[in-house]
Amino acid sequence: MSPFDELPLSQDSVPSEKGHHLLAVMVVILGLVVVVLGMLVWRQTVNDPFRTLEAFPVDKYFDTPRALTGNRFKATLKVEGDLGWSAHTGKLLVFSVDGDSRLIPVLVPEDSLRHPFSKGQIYIAQIQIEDGGLIRANDFRKK
Repeated sequence: MSPFDELPLSQDSVPSEKGHHLLAVMVVILGLVVVVLGMLVWRQTVNDPFRTLEAFPVDKYFDTPRALTGNRFKATLKVEGDLGWSAHTGKLLVFSVDGDSRLIPVLVPEDSLRHPFSKGQIYIAQIQIEDGGLIRANDFRKK
């Protein structure tokens, strides 16, 4: 037997129908927030085509570019200049990599020229080192 058994129930202690609706709305809003956050995390991780690529080793490229031939990397590139364009080859641009003061020429194939490359813009790119140390950018995302 509880000492509170004989106390009368007050109207405040009984949950109202309005309280149930408010609780249901709060649960729905919380659920939506969780879903939106989950989608953002998924988009940033699972949906990132560059997630499995190793970062571009700038120092190794300048020391022994031949050792990197055939490899693909992820690089953060800042447009520094334009060296020229050829109709069937693409555009040769000069980039700096992740704040490194050394500049690298990168060939952007004609089919990847959907971005208007202007000096100072920063891109995340999938790059491939080809014979002779030529760097070809296969895919760009504006940062």
